[in-house]
Amino acid sequence: PETEMTDLPLDDFTGGTSNIMTATPEGYYAVTGGFLYYISADLQESTVVCSKPNCIHNELNVENMYDYTACDAYFWDARQIDYYNGSLYVSENNGMGTDIYKVSLDGTEKTLYYQSQPDCMLSIYNGYAYLAEKVYLTDGVVNRLTGFPVEDPDKAEVLFETDEYQNSTINRMRFYDGYCYFLLFDPAETGKKGDSAYFRADLKS
Repeated sequence: PETEMTDLPLDDFTGGTSNIMTATPEGYYAVTGGFLYYISADLQESTVVCSKPNCIHNELNVENMYDYTACDAYFWDARQIDYYNGSLYVSENNGMGTDIYKVSLDGTEKTLYYQSQPDCMLSIYNGYAYLAEKVYLTDGVVNRLTGFPVEDPDKAEVLFETDEYQNSTINRMRFYDGYCYFLLFDPAETGKKGDSAYFRADLKS
């Protein structure tokens, strides 16, 4: 796909760790306090999305947080949550990489869907999953935007890749009218022109 630099404000972009809530036809789902919650459409009721009776998520005095991993609704370090075609997709940093889980709306099914780099951002648009990754190679790093049909992650295609921004990471993405707008952000920037740049990838080409 054709990719070009562009100039856009930061408003309305999804950040690398900001979209931990998503809307579905049944209501809202959010990850807070490490647990996946269902929130009613009127925002009046919420419940942990776990089908296990007497689950550890009901216990208040758990000393070892790792024990919570026995709960299907627990995510150690959730980064993004998205919805597509009756299922939730939750990305979680596991300390060495990113695990993306496919979760049923009632919490009865939770399967490992995809594994990626430690620095990875997930977003779903028009039936495709898009991953913004920082890939570490033996001779440096590259920033990469990958896309694939949600129903077939084996058909992954690299849409953008560059090694020109070694200190930057893709940590903003926005989809509009068949384009993916994203920001390569340099955390060392202090307000002066530096190693940050906006790009636009044409998803239709």
